Amino acid sequence: MKASTFLLNAFWRALFVLNLFLSAVAAAAALLLFLFLFVDKIPAPQFVCDLAERQIRKAGLSCSFSAIFLSFPDTVEIVRPSVRLGGSAFPVFSADKVEIGVFGLSLFSGDPEVKFVSVQNGRLSDSMGDILHSPKIRDIALSVSSEGPWWIVRFLSFKAGNLTVSARGILNEGFNPKNMLSEMFGSGGGISSRKPSGSPADTFVGAFDSALGRAVELAGYFDAFKEPSLALDFVFFEGDSGRVRADLNSPKCSYKFGERNVDAQDISAALSFSSDSGDGRKMRIDFSALRLQSEGLPSCENVSLSADAFAEDGAFWLENAELFAGKIAWRGFFVDNVSLRKDVLSVEDYSRGWYAFAAFDKNRLGGVFSFSPDGRVRADFSARINPRGILNLEEFSDIPELAQLDFPDGISADGSVYFDMPKKGLSVRAWLESENCVVMNIPVERLSGTLEFDGARGIMNADKLCVKTREGWTVSGQMLQNFGNKDYKIRVFGSIRPMAIAHFMEPWWGRIMKSFAFVGDGNFPRADVSVEGRWGSPQKIWCSGEVSGKNAVYNGSQFDSFGLRVWVNPSRITLYDISLSSADRNAHAFIEWLYGKDGITRFEKQRLFLESNLNSTELISLGGDDAREILDVVRFHNAPRLTLNASLSNPSLGGGDEFNVEVFASGRTQIEFVSLENLRFRARSNKIDTNIDDAMFDFCGGQAEASINLRRVDGGMLFGGRAKASGMVQSEFFEFLDGLDSSADAPSLSALSPSRAGVERGDAPAGNNVDARLRAEAASGEAGAPQPVSPKVSEAAAGGSSSGSSTSPAGSALPDADGLMGENGKFGRVNMDISLSGDSRDFNNVSGSGFVVLANRDLLELNVFGFLSRALSALKLPFGSFDITQFYGPFKIGEGKVSFPSLSMEGPVMRIRGFASYDFLADNLQANLTAIPFAGISTPIISSIVKVINPLTSVATIKLRGRLSDPEVGVSINPLNIFDREKKDR
Repeated sequence: MKASTFLLNAFWRALFVLNLFLSAVAAAAALLLFLFLFVDKIPAPQFVCDLAERQIRKAGLSCSFSAIFLSFPDTVEIVRPSVRLGGSAFPVFSADKVEIGVFGLSLFSGDPEVKFVSVQNGRLSDSMGDILHSPKIRDIALSVSSEGPWWIVRFLSFKAGNLTVSARGILNEGFNPKNMLSEMFGSGGGISSRKPSGSPADTFVGAFDSALGRAVELAGYFDAFKEPSLALDFVFFEGDSGRVRADLNSPKCSYKFGERNVDAQDISAALSFSSDSGDGRKMRIDFSALRLQSEGLPSCENVSLSADAFAEDGAFWLENAELFAGKIAWRGFFVDNVSLRKDVLSVEDYSRGWYAFAAFDKNRLGGVFSFSPDGRVRADFSARINPRGILNLEEFSDIPELAQLDFPDGISADGSVYFDMPKKGLSVRAWLESENCVVMNIPVERLSGTLEFDGARGIMNADKLCVKTREGWTVSGQMLQNFGNKDYKIRVFGSIRPMAIAHFMEPWWGRIMKSFAFVGDGNFPRADVSVEGRWGSPQKIWCSGEVSGKNAVYNGSQFDSFGLRVWVNPSRITLYDISLSSADRNAHAFIEWLYGKDGITRFEKQRLFLESNLNSTELISLGGDDAREILDVVRFHNAPRLTLNASLSNPSLGGGDEFNVEVFASGRTQIEFVSLENLRFRARSNKIDTNIDDAMFDFCGGQAEASINLRRVDGGMLFGGRAKASGMVQSEFFEFLDGLDSSADAPSLSALSPSRAGVERGDAPAGNNVDARLRAEAASGEAGAPQPVSPKVSEAAAGGSSSGSSTSPAGSALPDADGLMGENGKFGRVNMDISLSGDSRDFNNVSGSGFVVLANRDLLELNVFGFLSRALSALKLPFGSFDITQFYGPFKIGEGKVSFPSLSMEGPVMRIRGFASYDFLADNLQANLTAIPFAGISTPIISSIVKVINPLTSVATIKLRGRLSDPEVGVSINPLNIFDREKKDR
């Protein structure tokens, strides 16, 4: 019983203790439940505050706070903590609240295990700063929790300057950040590995201040950004492995680039790093912006940048760096996209080896370039582009010739370029090639050449150019263009259509070349032309060159070959060594226009030289209307040999024109109704006055020489001149005189002469001593200057008259009748010396004088001398012995009349003396003649016998009155001694 009682008592005692414990636990649980449900936090006991201070001092810090609270079940809340570094006078950290979570009852063990930490509105400053009013880092918000060996940063955010930073990630408590930074940025990661020396700069406070200063300085780089934000994501494993990604975003950024402000919109940048034992270390950088623009520089959109980054032994570099930009616009020129790539980018090698590509419309451009920090760029490129967008730039808008270029299929280019951005200098050197394009409005099949452009001087040099046109001609050349002052220099050589280069040769080239055409497919002349000038200033031009070709048609006339050389400067245009050939005919010429001080605007003088044996049609083709006006009057049967010198003045400036010409035309030359043979003359003219000198020609079967003065007047021509002719065929001369008066009732001298059928012109028998020289010259084809046929000829030419002597000219001055008469004595010859003047509008009233000789064996058989036959028939003379074979004497022309004040007719025996006049306007003949039948017999014995035989036949006086074709004839006979007495009285 005792045992059972003992056991029962023991049970009740144990139950009491258990009830007591359970009651305590229930009370504690109820308290805790009460606190959890109705009390958020309670002030921490003193021992908790002491514990917190001991932990802070153990870390080398000193801390003050407003209060510490315990939040159930495991949180310590520190209100407004202020932390100073050891030895610092001012706090370096403060916050509105810091919460620390611990595991279980470790808070009461003296070595609490932290489960999480959170910070609200924290601030950081250096040891000398005002943390309340100017913290270096502000608005710190932190939430960190611990799970085993891992710390989880649920969020971290703060502001440094205008930069907002946020972070989240996972961190292993065995992670070594120093090693990782060393891998990222080199040894020490920028953290000094030196041991503290004890000086203030080397203390922990100094290191903290230095690190914070660097962080603030780094944040200062973001001052150019508007509302920048930096987001960090990380995972750090035990040791030095981990991954980090940083993302920067900003709606806008403005920064200085050289002297310009550059604006960027919607910026995004990312930096990622990974260091794994299996994959090694990896870092990548990405950047993008919606738009970049700057005044005076191209604007672009959708800009992006990416690269792989590496660091080793303090060195940092990028690999596979790529930059992309789209919708690039600059002064009306648009590029769809541009991309840049660099295999390795480092501080030491950041400016070389950039690969670039651009695309706009159908154009493509790629290359490798390098640049310098001061904005200079050099590149080697390959491209296929259409330059129309470039040519439309404002700088080229005042060069209309650039609008004549079109490259629908683009230009292939390979070359190099240099761009100096601060100086806006651009230099290009490239090989160009294009097909199916238009150059200066000329369809081109293929074009190639080199191009050099010096932007600093604004000079473009296109060299080794080769152009093959769709027309079939091919040229090479060079073009030098100064875009600053618009000067240009062009050389073109090869086969070419001349008018194809007329646009830069100015209007004078077109005036000369526009009438050329070329016979045969692919037949184009060869040219080598160099031109220097200034666009828009045609008065300032220099040009030299030559053009030659074959089978050319000019204004309807075809030439086997042609050629010319040209020289132009602001004072003159000279075309020289001009040559044309057609069959056996050739022409050589020189043409020059002289200009004044204003350059090639309007010419002051034109000079011309031509040496030619071209025919009339070809001369008209070359000379145009001026030549046609002359050659419609002067018609050459054969091509004349012509030498022309001329000096012409611009009609608008006044001044006179001067012409000098020498002509020889073999064969027949028809001048209106006058037919000349083997014409040769020299002439001088100023278009008003014309002097024809030393004219020599065959006329009416004889030879003649003449000098003529002409003056142009309104509606007509005044003329005056002198001519000498010898050996003219009588019938042809009379036909010519008929042609001077075309009136219906005019008498025909040719009708008064016998026919000359069957007799060749100039067929005179030998025996004429006086004209032996003329015949010799005619046989040799030379027209010499005939001498006067008698002394009276020169007297008549001087305006005098003969002395009226009844005797014939002395000696052999008169032609031998036998030598001048044609076959069977039916044809005579005429010698004449005449001076004449008048008005072409009134040819019937010309005036002049001269001397004429007519020799014909049957002179009295001519109808024109029929009146003498009728008169002398009354004398019952035996005409076989009393023939008249010569007619000569001076004459005057004036007031519609021709008069012979002292005429002579002679034969072997008989002489006739007297005077005569003929009014060819009224067809009225008046003549008083004296016939001396035996005047030619000078032997006294024979003369006496004649008197005895027929004493009544002495002197016959003949008077003629009336129309030339049928005059009234009166005859009276006087004794011979009367004539002798009169003769003695004289």
